Amino acid sequence: MTALFILLLFAKWQIKKTFINGKLHPSPNAGLPITAMALVCQCRLGGPTMYFGKLKDKAYFGDAKANQQITSTQLKQALSKRNLIDTFLILASALLNATLLLASQ
Repeated sequence: MTALFILLLFAKWQIKKTFINGKLHPSPNAGLPITAMALVCQCRLGGPTMYFGKLKDKAYFGDAKANQQITSTQLKQALSKRNLIDTFLILASALLNATLLLASQ
């Protein structure tokens, strides 16, 4: 749901790519939103990662054509988008709560 929400909120119609690419992550809950955010920010996430001093070869997520190095612009863009997502979720939760409260009266 999170991945679909990210794609819809930022009008990125790459649902098939998100599901194919996101399933490469060992966690069923992490790969899809990571891929969606990478596609929205036009970057590439993942790859070889250090865990407890050992290098673990992990899949890349996002557009294969994107540069593997994340720029400061992309990082700022991701944080800005995260803030927009958080704001939208808070407002949607408040609206849903108010609607349920009114409906129960």
